[in-house]
Amino acid sequence: MKKNSQIAFLSAYSFFLSILVIFVHSTHFTVPELQAVRKTAFFDSSNLLKLEFFFSEFLGQVAVPGFFFLSGFLFYRNLNSMKDWGRKLKERMKSYLIPYLLWNMGMTLLYMFFQKAECNPENLFQGILFYRFNPVFWYFYQLLLLTFCFPFIAVSTLLGRGRKKQGRIAFIFPFLFLILVYFRLDIPYLNEDAGFYYSFGAAFSIFLNEEGESNIFLRERRTRNTYLKRFILPCLLFCFSLFCYGYVLFGENIAFLLSLTVLYRLSMAMFFFCIFWLRGDKPALLCKGNKGLAYFFEALQEMNFYIYAVHYLFLRLWFILQSTLQGLLRNVLPISFYDGVSNGLKAFFYLLSPVYCLALAYFTGVLIKRISPNLWKTINGGRG
Repeated sequence: MKKNSQIAFLSAYSFFLSILVIFVHSTHFTVPELQAVRKTAFFDSSNLLKLEFFFSEFLGQVAVPGFFFLSGFLFYRNLNSMKDWGRKLKERMKSYLIPYLLWNMGMTLLYMFFQKAECNPENLFQGILFYRFNPVFWYFYQLLLLTFCFPFIAVSTLLGRGRKKQGRIAFIFPFLFLILVYFRLDIPYLNEDAGFYYSFGAAFSIFLNEEGESNIFLRERRTRNTYLKRFILPCLLFCFSLFCYGYVLFGENIAFLLSLTVLYRLSMAMFFFCIFWLRGDKPALLCKGNKGLAYFFEALQEMNFYIYAVHYLFLRLWFILQSTLQGLLRNVLPISFYDGVSNGLKAFFYLLSPVYCLALAYFTGVLIKRISPNLWKTINGGRG
């Protein structure tokens, strides 16, 4: 992500979403087990289950919608001409398509090398083009479809360039996707909720282009009144997200349930977006007075693509280590004592999983960059 004083906070926001994604795939429970927590009495579920529900379900399900929103926002930011559109499509070839194919090819060959999949043309085709052996890349598959195969927002934006209220008209697209979600109408290959998040980010960006992005993001006039206005939006978004989540908890109408689920996820993602916007490009509080830690986090923020790509593979190794330790403890400890220790060990590994993934991603990323800067730039989504 290119540095810009007005949107420097987006790197930190994207990094935060990456941490949530790690939590999503670090859980010891299935999706139905996590979702059952919200309708279960507080004391009827274990502390470990409640902990993992909070980070992997309640917050974690916001991560990918946030990424879609951010991708739409960045693609349509300063999209003012056909030349801009062509340039952005070319950039996405380097930052989306080529890394997508390379990572899928690498994972496919890895599965075949360890004989987890047969080496045949069908598996190669499905693995490289349709992420068969790299499940977390469903996100990039959807992103490629939205960027290259659904150009309606871009065409509408360019045709309506210069018209009044074009930014407001752009919100028709997320509204249409929301209708598809409500009526459960399917578009082949495309997830309608992904289209909703992406198109909302696009519409929001077009709206800012029209209103004057600098007027909204500029932080030089620090008066009490401006700070108050900036806090109103995140507060409203947070309240709206809780309202939507309340219906998700107790609602029964499936159409409303689906619609309010995507609205909850988007509003919570935008709430965090506003929080990072309010923080600006300030270093995190835990980095104050520690230049080394600040440099470490800044470097990680430039590795967001790589972190997303490798975290799932790293977590498989993390679970193997955990299973090995649990097996050793099972042979040493009494059965009555083992259950409590086992849950404590799971909680420890769960909370430490982002630290483990980020540290391993950093050191392997630095190593790859030293060996081959060009390879590193390619597998990191075009970021050097």
